[in-house]
Amino acid sequence: MPNAPKKDRPRVQFVCDQWVKEYLDQWAGVENRSTSNLIETIILDAVTTKQAQGELPPSPKSPKK
Repeated sequence: MPNAPKKDRPRVQFVCDQWVKEYLDQWAGVENRSTSNLIETIILDAVTTKQAQGELPPSPKSPKK
């Protein structure tokens, strides 16, 4: 399991509108994954895109795919 919870993985918290949370929960349910996993996937995709565009430097630890 590539995204298995590990004790050394930091937790990140954010605040959003109720409708956004409900939308993310629904989206995650359609894809049969947790909302947390969906959000991590969205963020990893955004970071990878910014890196490919040269807007962010490469990560010291790249995600395993």
